[in-house]
Amino acid sequence: MQICPPVSELFSYDVGVTMAQAAIAETGTLILESEKERHRLISLLPPIHIAIVRSNDICLTIGDALKGLRRQKEAMSRAITFITGPSRTADIELTLTVGVHGPKELYVIVLDD
Repeated sequence: MQICPPVSELFSYDVGVTMAQAAIAETGTLILESEKERHRLISLLPPIHIAIVRSNDICLTIGDALKGLRRQKEAMSRAITFITGPSRTADIELTLTVGVHGPKELYVIVLDD
């Protein structure tokens, strides 16, 4: 199994699986750091995204989550992805459309530490 497939292959995948480095309980947000794994495209291109998060990495607030990430190392990652529900846009004729960008389905698996 290839861990980092060529970008061109990602467009044909049905499912993307990533490890979230943190989650925020009050908003249901997942946090994925690009330096931990090369996940940005695999979490966005396939129509189904499965994210795995450890129960100890679930924080109450965004402040708690960012403090926890910073404690793990000296500098924050260059790119951090926050995932909170499907995308929303009103670009087309000012009509709200949900789920235009990114996966259509998101599943979260919580690993009990």
